[in-house]
Amino acid sequence: MTEDRRKIVHLAGKMREPRKPAQPRDNGEQVERTSLAILDGRVWEQIHHNRESAFMSWNPEECRLDAATHLMRETTKILPIVGPEVDLGAVKLPDGAEPYGTAIDLLADIERHIHTWLDVSDGYRRFAAYYALLSWLYDRFNTIPYLRLLGDTGVGKSRALDVIGGLCYKAIIGSGAVTPAPIFRLIARWGGTLILDEADLRNSDEYNTVITLLNCGFERNRPVIRAQKDNPDRLQFFPTYGPKVFATRRRFQDPALEARCLTEIMSETRRTDIPPVLNRAFHDTEAALRRRLLMFRLQNWATTNAEAGEALRFDGIEPRLKQVSSAFAALLANQPDVFADYVQFIRKHQRELVEQRAGTREGQLVAALVPYAVPGAVETLEVPDTEDGLLVLNVTPGQLEKETGIAATKVGQLLKTLGLGTRQVRVSGVKQRLVVADRAKLEVLRKRYIPTDDDEVVPSAPDVPGVPGYRFEPTREVEQ
Repeated sequence: MTEDRRKIVHLAGKMREPRKPAQPRDNGEQVERTSLAILDGRVWEQIHHNRESAFMSWNPEECRLDAATHLMRETTKILPIVGPEVDLGAVKLPDGAEPYGTAIDLLADIERHIHTWLDVSDGYRRFAAYYALLSWLYDRFNTIPYLRLLGDTGVGKSRALDVIGGLCYKAIIGSGAVTPAPIFRLIARWGGTLILDEADLRNSDEYNTVITLLNCGFERNRPVIRAQKDNPDRLQFFPTYGPKVFATRRRFQDPALEARCLTEIMSETRRTDIPPVLNRAFHDTEAALRRRLLMFRLQNWATTNAEAGEALRFDGIEPRLKQVSSAFAALLANQPDVFADYVQFIRKHQRELVEQRAGTREGQLVAALVPYAVPGAVETLEVPDTEDGLLVLNVTPGQLEKETGIAATKVGQLLKTLGLGTRQVRVSGVKQRLVVADRAKLEVLRKRYIPTDDDEVVPSAPDVPGVPGYRFEPTREVEQ
């Protein structure tokens, strides 16, 4: 762990209650410290420049930027958050705001920046640009997915967190050495994007707590409730919702969490044009992009409609991924070509999830069952007097044990988990316990656990790995 990360961990551990309630002053004035204030429908964001903080907002009536050292809400004086976490960069704030051109221009420049400093696949680079933009409006939506970098040591995961995470809304830098308690407080205090390195926590209690945080944090209004150690009767409610970018060495065992992660499997780069060190050119470009992203937020926050993407279709996409993609649908509702490109990306991600599920015990069991439901593939039978219309598969749990290596008793448990079951059926005068299944349910399971050629996705043209409307041309000359 670098010295900067040690300082960040130390600072996080020192934090107490996020966003303390307004404190009364002698003159009756109250003071509140926050990085975000919404007054009269306008959003005011904290900026930080030359160790000084202030608020900035867009005035749509006069088409100008307004800045203020403090704000007033009735008798409450609102001040920016101050502290070493800002000065040391534990939380990355913009140092101002400037015009961003169009959303297409901004996306193109974000993608170009990522390509210059990081080696990821074309599709993921494009999606990371979308995600960085989306994170600056995340609080206008009800759900948001996560970005996850997966791979062994030395493949560029930490670099990816720096490059992609550094462009996300109020990036909060953390690492696996940070315990869950300060993570909760950092999110509650700043409401930004959690950047978590080495998220493979060894301690089982800490691991389970982080899993809870991530499972709850993809959807609005799902806080984590914790009791104070010194006063168990006093409960604390911590918000968890927000964008998150993290790196792990292995996949999560929780399938629900896996479905919420849009993952890039990292490998050691073969490119020779990527600078080995994030130098001044990197930080200058990042700061400029952050200023443009702030302007994007200030000008679009009030007009962003979370329901704008409801009319867009996600044919063939699983319900969970549709839910994860709802924010992207709203963001891209007015750009059908860009949305089509995103759907292509999410279809590829869905296939990767199906391939991963196929290796589980549930996947092995479904793969063994499906042939018995295909007429002519194996001997099938259907009991005509089954009142509930279930399909009877000519296979017993004992046969499935031989085919899959899963104990027959466990087969029964897995069948119930999958929404299937067994029933005593008379076949040729002999009673047997056979598997029964609803046809529609079995078809859903087939699509969920068995990848097919029909799910293949034709990749985008490799010479234009960016959103329609611009031609992405990688920059080869980078200031060293």
